[in-house]
Amino acid sequence: MESSLSRPCSSDRVSAVLEKVLKAHQELLSESLPEGAIGEALGRVGEAAHVDRVYVFQNHTSPEGVVCTSHRFEWAASGVSREIDNETLQDLPLRESGYGRWLDLFLENKPVFGNICDFPAPERPILEEQKIKSLLILPIFAEGKLWGFVGFDDCTDQREWSATEIDLLFSLTIVLDRVFSGATLLASESATMELIAFIGRMREIHVTMFSSFSEQELAERTCARISSLVQAYRFFSTRPPAPQVEVKDLFGAIQPFFETLRDESVALGVPLPPLELEIEAFCLPLARALDLVLTVTEVLAILGRSREIDGASLTLSIALTDNHHQGELAVSARNEPPSGSSHTFAPDGMAFLMLRPLRERLRAVEAPRKCPGQVFRLIFPV
Repeated sequence: MESSLSRPCSSDRVSAVLEKVLKAHQELLSESLPEGAIGEALGRVGEAAHVDRVYVFQNHTSPEGVVCTSHRFEWAASGVSREIDNETLQDLPLRESGYGRWLDLFLENKPVFGNICDFPAPERPILEEQKIKSLLILPIFAEGKLWGFVGFDDCTDQREWSATEIDLLFSLTIVLDRVFSGATLLASESATMELIAFIGRMREIHVTMFSSFSEQELAERTCARISSLVQAYRFFSTRPPAPQVEVKDLFGAIQPFFETLRDESVALGVPLPPLELEIEAFCLPLARALDLVLTVTEVLAILGRSREIDGASLTLSIALTDNHHQGELAVSARNEPPSGSSHTFAPDGMAFLMLRPLRERLRAVEAPRKCPGQVFRLIFPV
């Protein structure tokens, strides 16, 4: 079946993939995008990811109601067979051809990945005919519906797909949503357009801070931000567009990503305590809900790289409350030792560049801590 997700990955490869992914976002949003540019942009990402083939398939439903898929775009490395003219890969009925598992995962906006030798037997023949040893397949949604998928084939070696790699490549499906929607999406109602705008700002900050951090640290921090947006996109893409978001549902969907940030702090030798979400039920406009997600991401990333919080605290609480239309975000270390001292939250230049516009969009102010163990407190109108 699928390989287990792993976070570690070659820092050089992550940096290279990140650079090409950010460039592809820019290219794919061009006002006059020729069809050939899609394959070329994806190909540059594929080269950086050390894969041999990248392709896009588009789904359609037959008159009998069968979900079929057809090959639309492809890039292949030198010496690797091109499959776009393979008749088997046109009008292929997914479930009836043994790919029902894939379709079920796609409908939940989840990836298919792993080494072909570990896949269920019905899935292997078509893949083995293409000399694929390992692959990653990511669903593409457009206008709130499953449009198709983008795939990355390794025809050279088996491999373990890291969570960082998957999230970076998954972010391409956000911009492909925009490319294949076929109409201008209203930014006020479209999570896709909001997320694209966020990624654009991250790209600008990434470029601005290039000389201020090591390449590895800069890549890690930008990847963490992109990962949070990918999780948000997976939440929104399978739901009807809506101008208001239930904050509790959104944070519940993204909690596994926050846990990943905690796990990475352990790997860095500055372990954060287990996370506890305390989210009240209230709604916010889509853009402001995403602002809160990125604010929490930034705060956890900062704490995960400092020694302000240590494992002696039993939990790190993230609380979001609405008190008579005044929202409050509070991050607190709970159950500290009696001698626990007050904590200093000190964002560096990169974090400041990220947090300042988020606060402005939320119309928020950073408020004084009001209880022991509190690390960060933000007040904003609801």
